[in-house]
Amino acid sequence: MVTVLGIASLDLTKTQQKGLVKELGKTVDAVFDKNTFMLRNLPHENCAGIAKDQITFFISVDEDINIDTKRNIVKSLNETMVKAIGYKGDKKVIAIFRYRDDLGYSENGKLIADIK
Repeated sequence: MVTVLGIASLDLTKTQQKGLVKELGKTVDAVFDKNTFMLRNLPHENCAGIAKDQITFFISVDEDINIDTKRNIVKSLNETMVKAIGYKGDKKVIAIFRYRDDLGYSENGKLIADIK
């Protein structure tokens, strides 16, 4: 199971945002069979510095994810963003991996280590 959360500060209409969520969802589905994808878009006034027109993807994966899968998802997310909204400049599509283990992940109020 993979969780991808995108936090963005993009100037989008509701229609554009719905389209972006759809395209990013397809991108994540193409790389990971079982996944959860969410996007939160913040107004520009809630951002400072280079965060304007930026999106950061937080990708929570198992520790044993292979390097080719990591390369694939970051490349695919970047390509989808550029296709959907255009190139916004350097450091505008960021991906941060968070590795989870049985002690660092829970479902329904229980650590996975306690469920096993």
